Amino acid sequence: MCREVVQMRVRRKVRADAGLDWVTPHSIRMTVATLLDTRLSTKVAAAQLGHTNIAMTERHYVQRPVEAQLRGPLDVEWSHTWEFPGS
Repeated sequence: MCREVVQMRVRRKVRADAGLDWVTPHSIRMTVATLLDTRLSTKVAAAQLGHTNIAMTERHYVQRPVEAQLRGPLDVEWSHTWEFPGS
C-alpha cells in the first residue's frame, strides 16, 4: 500500500473519530469561499481559490442560504386590497 493511501485512511479515521467525517478539502474550500464572499466579495473568494473565472467560484464553491435562493418570484408584496362580491 502506498504512503498516500495510508495517509488518506488515517485522515478519514481521525475525522470519523472526532465526528467530523463530513469535513473534506472541498468542504473547507467551500467554507472559505462562502466566508470571503459574504464578508468581502466573490472576486476576493475567486482569487483566494485560484480561479480566474468568478462564475466557477459562484457555481461550485459559494453557498447561498436557502432563504436567499427562494427570494424573487416568491417574494411579492401585495399592496392591492382585494374586493370580493358580497363582502
